[in-house]
Amino acid sequence: MKISHKAFLMLAFAPWCLWAQEPAPEEGFGLQASIFNNITIQNSDIIRNFMDASTYNLTPGDIFTLTLSDGVRFDSSVGSSVTSYSIQLQVDYTLDIPVLGRIDVKEKRIPELQRTISEGLKRALALQYVSFNLSAPAQFNVFIYGNVLTPGYIIATPMHRLIDAIGIARGFKSNGSYRQIQLQRGDEILTLDISRFYSHADLGANPFLRPGDRIFVPYAEIVASVGGLVRFPGNYELIGGESLSTLINLAGGTTPGALVARIEVRRIEADGAVRRHVVDFLEEEKNFSLKMGDVIIVRSVSDNSERITIEGAIYGKRTSGTAPVQVPKATLRLDYPYYPGISLLAVLDSAGGPTPHALLDKGLLKRASTGQVHSIDIESLWETRDPQQDIDLFPGDYVLVPIQKLEVFVSGMVANPGPVIHTAGYTVSDYLLRAGGIIENSGRSDKVFLMDERGKKTMPLSPTDLVAAGSHIHVDKKWLFAADQTVQNVFITTAWVTNIILITTTIVDFVHSYIVPLVTP
Repeated sequence: MKISHKAFLMLAFAPWCLWAQEPAPEEGFGLQASIFNNITIQNSDIIRNFMDASTYNLTPGDIFTLTLSDGVRFDSSVGSSVTSYSIQLQVDYTLDIPVLGRIDVKEKRIPELQRTISEGLKRALALQYVSFNLSAPAQFNVFIYGNVLTPGYIIATPMHRLIDAIGIARGFKSNGSYRQIQLQRGDEILTLDISRFYSHADLGANPFLRPGDRIFVPYAEIVASVGGLVRFPGNYELIGGESLSTLINLAGGTTPGALVARIEVRRIEADGAVRRHVVDFLEEEKNFSLKMGDVIIVRSVSDNSERITIEGAIYGKRTSGTAPVQVPKATLRLDYPYYPGISLLAVLDSAGGPTPHALLDKGLLKRASTGQVHSIDIESLWETRDPQQDIDLFPGDYVLVPIQKLEVFVSGMVANPGPVIHTAGYTVSDYLLRAGGIIENSGRSDKVFLMDERGKKTMPLSPTDLVAAGSHIHVDKKWLFAADQTVQNVFITTAWVTNIILITTTIVDFVHSYIVPLVTP
């Protein structure tokens, strides 16, 4: 039985390995190790690739068929005078062509070779038809070793690429690297990331095989898994310099509702303990370096109903430390989702930290679990960022960063007694002027005092003295008008104490006399 040319090719090259997966996705669409690990024996695309002669690398051992005819029948079929030759490419890259003799074909492509032979034979002979085609590609050995399931020699052709060799060796072991494959070709060693062939259509990352190639699949240096609200959860290989940002991108990015400001990284430390790191992906920590075996969890905002509350003299959002920012003059209250490992410093960072108006020595923490209130040293923690001073927080905990009084109270013999907005750099005379000035004939400019919370004079003031926020300035009456001083003092004390209570109600009601030493539950 006569077998057609096309049928012969299909029978000869049918049993090559190809991946049994769907086409690998582009970058950001879940390109991970599992894609490369499930393979089966299927009919190859080698016949289809065969037609693209312009990319074929001529290889010693290639077999060509030369067909010549000196006439054509009336029905346009080739005449009876047909001669065929089987010609093999020699190791020195030469072909012995009838009539034309030996020709050097190194560095040539098949279309160029076909044109040269056809034109040369037609000039030398009275031929109506010349056909010169590759009928059987060369076969050669390639050695593959390392972390593949079946290391050793494989039989390859010039139409096989690197990934085909991996498939013939039955794929990667679970710890094999698909991003740092070493192709040893002569004295040259190429390090190849096969994933780029799929993610960027990088043909250089998946080259055609050549005789003498040696393929080494090393261990993957970093394999991290990501789960939760990402588009393609799974295990991904990372290489040097790649970080959490790279991993999230390889997994297709986060999905709507992801708690991106609180991504959890679970890591096994050298002592065997599992430590949880919490990373704010929105900020600079997206460059958080990952290690072998890290487990990343992207949680949902809706999954976390437990909250941590911070209130007081805070900026309200994370600050860069370099960009200008407006300092709030009123207290702010913010709620943050609770997650295991959240700490006081992490909450302060997210809230932008204490403002210049914060009373850092009066910070408070109320534990929801016990109802106890603890004094906390916010100033030292914020300045040193010492992990030893940091405090673990728990669901329902409340942090208070008290705010300073941003007014100066002026009383006594002034035209408009009452609170005046505090301005940095203002002196006693400035505040007296803003209060309408000292009343002529009844106020004493030489008897201006600083008052305490109980309405008692603490120290005399001069016109050039600077005044701190929350101060109380009082101008005495002249002696002719001092009879009602006792009543005036009562008024002053009542007004001032009322004002202070408005400022420090949270502290007084919160703390009073039952502050206890902080003991982490």
